[in-house]
Amino acid sequence: METFDPPTSLTEHRGWNPDDLAGRRPQDRPPSYPATVWGPPGHHHPRGTHAFVLGLLSVTVFTPIGPFAWAMARRALQEVDAAPVRVINRGQLAAAQVMGVIATVLLAFVALTMVAVVLGVLLLDL
Repeated sequence: METFDPPTSLTEHRGWNPDDLAGRRPQDRPPSYPATVWGPPGHHHPRGTHAFVLGLLSVTVFTPIGPFAWAMARRALQEVDAAPVRVINRGQLAAAQVMGVIATVLLAFVALTMVAVVLGVLLLDL
């Protein structure tokens, strides 16, 4: 990942000099984060990609795994909301949850349609 390095003219314009921090004690120094465009880096939730892939597969290939994707993404989102650190793949988990819900609704629709077809065939044959 590329880091954002501000131009030297900008740092000189503001009067900031990295050598000014050399004599300070570590607790008096400002926190040193790697410079990025949007601020300090965040953490990835370990189940983010897994839940997203399950959600995507449940919508496109195999609908019965939809409830599992929904449950996994929901549990991971609860962990993200309770985490004291910034998690940067929350959107991925939210998308996985939405895809899991969609697949679960499709699964319920297909199951109800199958039950209606079977009952219709059985009732018409009698």
